[in-house]
Amino acid sequence: SMVKRRRLLELLVCPVCRHDTAGPSGLARRGADLECVRCRANYPAIGATHSVLREPVDQPKTSTLLEQYVLAQFPDRAASSRLAKRLAVNQRLMGWIDRALTKQGAIKGRCIELGCGPGAYGAIWRRHAAFTVLVDIRQDFAESAAAFWARDKRVAALHADAHDPPFRAACFALAAAMNVLDATTEPWLLLGQMDALLKPGGLALITLPYSANLGGP
Repeated sequence: SMVKRRRLLELLVCPVCRHDTAGPSGLARRGADLECVRCRANYPAIGATHSVLREPVDQPKTSTLLEQYVLAQFPDRAASSRLAKRLAVNQRLMGWIDRALTKQGAIKGRCIELGCGPGAYGAIWRRHAAFTVLVDIRQDFAESAAAFWARDKRVAALHADAHDPPFRAACFALAAAMNVLDATTEPWLLLGQMDALLKPGGLALITLPYSANLGGP
């Protein structure tokens, strides 16, 4: 929608030149694509979203991981009751996060989720934040999230790199990384980017599926 597009453009900057204008955005629409108003870098449309990367990244050739993510949100579709019980842990986590944010009070501003997968957690963020941006480095995840939330004015999805997020600094009230730090080779860089994205007093929400993932250098 026009409203969602405008809200997203207000936050975006070009990851190539990091041009941050005083106007609505450093990026402008050029047909279906986005273009930097300064360096003219082009960011193509993909499905219901855009790919805003400094440079292209290799994408996986199978959708096995995507299938696992989808199953994790819908354990009733699992092939066995044992698998359904294991996958339902994710839904219990979602319930816990929802209750914790309710106790925290309304999020006064925007939310960003880095490494959003197909976007299931958007159902939580939209209940607590004015506007939510879902980000994933995998194109299939970003497209899946964008398609799922296409009709919702309060949730947008973007194909982008959490290590080099194309957003203005300090423009989010909540930054979330759900089971992402263990899936990246640079967890400390990701934490630093979350800190940069948060406005003063903002809330970082981080979960890890294992207890010792950051024990290395």
